[in-house]
Formats: sequence, structure tokens, C-alpha cells
Amino acid sequence: MRGFKKENKIQYIYRCLSIALLAFCFGIANGQQNLVIEGRVTDTATSKPIAGAAVTLRANDTTVTILTDGAGKYSFASPLLKPDKIYVVYAGNDNPMYGYAGNDEYYASTYGLGKSSRVYERNISLKQGVLNAQVPTPDRHVQFIFRQNTLASPEKDTVLNMWLQYLKSNPTYIVEINGYADRKEGNKSLQIMLSRARAQQCINYFVANDILQSRLRLTGNGDNNPVMDRKAIRKVKGKEAKLAARQLNCRAEIVLKNIFFPPPLVINVSGMVTDINSNRPVANAIILFKGSESTNFIMKTDSLGHYSATIKNYNPLSFYKETCQTPGYNPANDIDDVFKITPQSKDEPVYVHNFRIEKNGIQKPLIFSPILFDSGSIELTRVAMDSLASVKKMLLQNPGLVFEFMGDADWHEENYVQLSWSRAHACVNYLVSQGIDAARFIANSRVTVEAEEDKEKTTKAIVKKKERQKLFNKSKCNASFWVLRWDYVKAPEQ
Repeated sequence: MRGFKKENKIQYIYRCLSIALLAFCFGIANGQQNLVIEGRVTDTATSKPIAGAAVTLRANDTTVTILTDGAGKYSFASPLLKPDKIYVVYAGNDNPMYGYAGNDEYYASTYGLGKSSRVYERNISLKQGVLNAQVPTPDRHVQFIFRQNTLASPEKDTVLNMWLQYLKSNPTYIVEINGYADRKEGNKSLQIMLSRARAQQCINYFVANDILQSRLRLTGNGDNNPVMDRKAIRKVKGKEAKLAARQLNCRAEIVLKNIFFPPPLVINVSGMVTDINSNRPVANAIILFKGSESTNFIMKTDSLGHYSATIKNYNPLSFYKETCQTPGYNPANDIDDVFKITPQSKDEPVYVHNFRIEKNGIQKPLIFSPILFDSGSIELTRVAMDSLASVKKMLLQNPGLVFEFMGDADWHEENYVQLSWSRAHACVNYLVSQGIDAARFIANSRVTVEAEEDKEKTTKAIVKKKERQKLFNKSKCNASFWVLRWDYVKAPEQ
């Protein structure tokens, strides 16, 4: 009995070791579990580590803040990190009296980590800041009317405008706007909502006067920390005097939270536009550039086909779209391309995007799906109208296109010859009703007189031999279309 128990214990130990070994091997095989972004935060002037510095990791779906250790080190690791993503790593925001020594030291990438390398090192150098202007007195508040959250004349509010001028004089500083309410302005939920709305009013005013939203932080504190508490208000005599005392609690306080805001990275976007056939530069080509962070501008190429522009508030998490739409030319092939600008250092501040475009009149091979109809019908279905909406979009983007629609029908359908013509015309009529010039279409039919006679002969032969007739072919109930010309020009009106 004892030997049996001893044997069971040995088997149990072996089983546990096997499970642990499998788990260890699985962890090694899964490279995603070992992704690390780490580094040190140091003082630029002294090169000494900064202990207790707040370092934040941010992505579209992640925001985590940690403090550096005594040696100024920080580390973010799996499972927090995901492969093939771009992260922003910054330390200047949350460390008073410190800001960045370089413009390119607050983003990192996990592209390739877990393959050739599993550790991304990003050291951050911070410099001590000096205030360039006298900070407005923090005990002066932006006052609001009792039970209201709007500023009648924000441009006349002395405190609000003192802070506005201060923020403009110190473009790297961050402030926090704390909203407050009086206890008589509603229940706790209403007090919080009202206090946040008051803080938001101040932020809206700053943003309307060219202060970046990311430099402003909002908190709603409800009736906490009143200027006039219950005891003080009880001592006030008179209804109007008590209301005036309560109104002192209806305020927004603005305080200097942190000294430095990370300066936006400036990226230069440039490129060249050339003719795809002659390889010559195209002058006055129109380039449209849009970014998901609201960047939006239009450029024109010079006489050598070059263009350039500057993104002043570059965000490595943003997506960008660049298109080339030039009169006399077809749109560039990458008209729907969306890309990311990811410079890795100060040595790569330029993103180059070249275009090769083709003149109107040179037909490109385009493949279109046919417009499908129900059996025996010429009515456009919802799917057919969605397909024609794509055709309309293409026609609007390419004013030189001329399409031919070719109707078709299955010979089992009644009046299939007329059906084929009607289906082509149904497509043309729909696009004309959407504002497209009728002269840009030709309606035709695949069913010719010769084809009809051949099908009648085939039908008679099948009937004589008493063979099974063909099954109905639903895919024949369509209207196909393709590009005839690229050089259409609308006739001038008489």
C-alpha cells in the first residue's frame, strides 16, 4: 500500500513537471508574450536619472502611467503591449518643471518585436523649465451665475483673459480647469454635471482663441471645497446677500498643473507628380491631403512637378490620405490609399509620396460587376441601385468617362429580346435621374436577331429529340457595362 502511494506521488510530480515544461515551451514559442518597451528618464543638464518621473504609454485603445524607479528606469511589457502597433511614450506632461529635450522622443513601435528583437529601448531626456511670465493668482476665479453654466461675456472676464494671455505667452504649459457648484444647485449628480459644464465653458473659450485642446484638462468637483461653507453662509444676513455668498461657490478655478506640454512633431510632406507615359513632370497638379486628426490642406505642384507641405501637429497614431486630382488627367491609382506617417528619428522628418498620373483619353482596363435583375423584370433592386451608386461616384470623379450598358436576358424569359434592351435603358435612366448627362451613356443589347434565330432552331431541335431543356440561367438577367471613352466633354449650352 505504501509503495503504491509512493509510486503515485512520483507520477504526480512527473505530471506537474511535464505541464510546467509545456507551459514554458509555449511561452517561448509565443513571441508576443515577451514584448518590452523600456528606457531611462534623465536630466539633460546633469545626465542624472529622474526618480519618480511619470511615464505614460498611449495607443488608440491603451493609456497606462507608471513611475520610474530610483535609477530613472521604466518598463512596459506584455501582455499590455501588442505586436505591430505604434505607441506614444511621454514623460514631460506629468512632471512639473520638466519638459522635452528633443522633439522625437515620445513615440515607439512594436513592429518587428518578437521576431528579430523583443525589446525596444526608448530613453527620454528632460530639461528643467523656467517660467516666462508671472502665473495669474490662483485664488482669483472665473465666476458664474447661480444655477447657470454660461458666461455672458467671456471676453470681458478678467481672470479668463489673464490665463488666455498666459497660455499664449507660454505655449508649452498645461493648465487644469476645476469646475465647482454650490450645494443648493441640485443633487450630487446635478452638481457634478454643472461644475463640469462650467469648466467646459472655459475650455471652449480657450480653444476658440487658438489654445490646443490637449493643453487643457477638465475636472468637475461638484460642491466640494466651497469658498463659502454652511457656517459662513448662515452668518450672512439678507436673502440677496446669501445668494451673493452662494454665488462665490459657482466658479471655475484655473491652476498651472504641469509646466511642459510635449511639442508637436513637425513633419514635411513632399513628392513629385509625373506623366505616366512621358515621364515628364506635371505642373499645377492638385494634391489633396487629409489626416484623421483634422489635418486638411490642398497643394499645387510647381513647374518641375514638385509639391511640399508641413504637418504642424503630427500625431503618430493618426492615419493620412493623399490624393492627386488634376484637370485633364485620370485620378491616381492610389486614390483610396490610407497610410501612416511613421518617421523614426530627427533624420527622417520628411514623408515622400510620388504620383504617376495618366491623361484623359487613355483607356485603362477596368473590371465591373454586372447589374443583376430579377427573372422577367426590368425593375432595379436595392442591390442594383447600390451598384449604380458606385458607378455614379466614378462618373463624378472622372468627368471624361463614357459608359456603354449592354442588356442581356435568358431565352426562357418571356419577351427576352425586349427585356435585354429595357434592362440597359433602366440603368441609363436611373443614372440620368441622378444628374449624370445622358450623352455619357450608350444603351445596347446582347440579344441580336441572328442570336434569336439560332436559339429558335436550337429549341426545335431539343423538342424533336425529346431531350431535357436547359435550366433557367438567372445570371443572364443582367446589364453589363464598360468604359468606351475617357475624353468626354460636355457640349456648351446654347
